[in-house]
Amino acid sequence: MEIILTALSAGLVTLACNVIFFTWIKTKWEENLETYKIAYSGIFKEKIEIHRELLKRIYNFKFKLEQYGMIGNEEMAKDLFQESNDFINFYLINQPFIKPSILKMIEDLNKEYQECFEAFHTYSVYRTPGVDTILLSEAAHKAVEVSNRLRGADFKAIENEIIQAMRKDLKYSDS
Repeated sequence: MEIILTALSAGLVTLACNVIFFTWIKTKWEENLETYKIAYSGIFKEKIEIHRELLKRIYNFKFKLEQYGMIGNEEMAKDLFQESNDFINFYLINQPFIKPSILKMIEDLNKEYQECFEAFHTYSVYRTPGVDTILLSEAAHKAVEVSNRLRGADFKAIENEIIQAMRKDLKYSDS
């Protein structure tokens, strides 16, 4: 009888220790899971916000650039120059959250924006009195050319790529 009581008490002690041990492990695991869930949701939210901000900046910059091409003045040029710098800083700072293919498209888009700005600015400067009409004509031709490119479908590709990346992250599809 004594052997049975000793075995039973040892079994109860082992069972109690196992319950305590598994409870401790389960608590630690749930705490870690919650910590990672919070961290992941924060990163996920940040990534979505960055993509939204990219789209917003692309649309705004394109709109302002088109306006500058039509009725450009020195104040608009300064504003566009500052917005261009802000756009570059934004995507450089946030590049860890941006897919490399989208980042490449943004860099190409930025080059295109710079070329458009330069053409519009040159035309704006050449419209002053006393400038050679041949230079003015060439600048006007270049401004019209980049204006047409600015309205073209090339800019839709990056917008669609960003939207598709956001939909993929949100696990949303049309099908």
